[in-house]
Amino acid sequence: LVSITTNILLPIGTTPSMTVNITFVGSGFQLYNSSVTLGSGAAATWTTNTSDTDGNGYPDVVSINLASLAGNGTASGRIINVNAMVYLADNANNTNGNLVGYSSQVFYGNNVLVNTFASSYIVVEPTLNLYLMNAPGSSTPVQGGDVITFNYTITNPSITSAFNLNITDTLLPSYRLVPGTIKTSCLSAVVITGSGPTDTALLVSIPSFPAAGTMWMSFQATVDTAQDFGSTLYDVILMTYQSGIMANISHTYGPINATVFNMVAEPTLAQTVTPSLHLSGTELSVAELITMQYVIALPYGDTPYLQLVTTFNGTFQVVSTALTFNTSSSTLLDANSSGQLIDANNDGYPETVIFSFGHTIANQVGSSIIATITAYAPAVPANVDGTSLAYSTSMSYGPKLNFLTRGGTFVLTEPSLQFSTVNTPQVGVSGGESIFFTVSVSHTAASNASAYNVSISNVFG
Repeated sequence: LVSITTNILLPIGTTPSMTVNITFVGSGFQLYNSSVTLGSGAAATWTTNTSDTDGNGYPDVVSINLASLAGNGTASGRIINVNAMVYLADNANNTNGNLVGYSSQVFYGNNVLVNTFASSYIVVEPTLNLYLMNAPGSSTPVQGGDVITFNYTITNPSITSAFNLNITDTLLPSYRLVPGTIKTSCLSAVVITGSGPTDTALLVSIPSFPAAGTMWMSFQATVDTAQDFGSTLYDVILMTYQSGIMANISHTYGPINATVFNMVAEPTLAQTVTPSLHLSGTELSVAELITMQYVIALPYGDTPYLQLVTTFNGTFQVVSTALTFNTSSSTLLDANSSGQLIDANNDGYPETVIFSFGHTIANQVGSSIIATITAYAPAVPANVDGTSLAYSTSMSYGPKLNFLTRGGTFVLTEPSLQFSTVNTPQVGVSGGESIFFTVSVSHTAASNASAYNVSISNVFG
């Protein structure tokens, strides 16, 4: 705001009408208000008019018309104080370094110039800077659920104050704001959003920020666990401010896509299933042992609520389960060291094996967990030659259910044997003579499975 004041000393008696004209140099002054103050010995009536000759929406001249002028008494009582409050409009022409000004003239009677004075100004505007630092730094890999501390430093290196400063940070989809963690060194700062439990972004408002000022602001946010791993995380920062109390246009700093971290890889799952006899990997015989090994490669840091579930679609019997860790692993488990067997059908044969790890923490790159299941297809009526026995394994962690799946199918192959006998001599034997029997056992053409515990009996009649 600029206060333009003209003091008029009236002579004793009546005076012809007067007009105070304020003419602006440059584009963009606006009239805020005007007033006339009469001394104890002065009398007058007045009106205020504006003129916009070039039609740009800003007055070129403000005219304060004084009439019915009269003065009496001492000189100090015959003074009329004419005041106009104006401000520089916030438009494209009024930029930093431009020259603006005004002149004030007083006319009376037959438009005879009584007095004139002028003043000029150089337009100065604030220029703010924002610096962002985070803890940990961007070179540190992060996991979903990690807490990041954001630290802002805001400076005003210019020679004029900034007003109505608003700082916004849109955290989604990379981060979730931790409510109530916003702190600032500015005592006049007001947290508009960011304190409530459902706030997903922050907005901090500051009424004024002085020239050559510096302030800091910090808050915390968690890495969103639904983000794709291996992606770049960022938050969008925007700062707006105005150059004056009456400004209606905001200056903008940003938006800035502040790159912060690269997400590390998610856990991976590798499967190896090996029958003890068949080499094809898809054929299995009753009672043949299979070793099912699952290698979970852990990312650096925390992997929350990791779980491995193996489901059998067919009748299997589990012999054992086990967990081992590779040499570079430093992992804390919230679980037992063996799998949990679930027999929902209560038939003595488990349908599901569950390894629940809770939170795993890998302090070294290359850490892994190896889960091993040893099982076989028991000799039950359902397990006959040609029967398909399927299995599937899924890995879940955090909010991601069945994140990775593995599986396969065995086909039961049972041996099919045939035999023949030859005796010597075959005919013409006498009592007490020895007879030699030869039994030959072989697989049929369709048989491709080994046979065990073969028993041959011969009944003599």
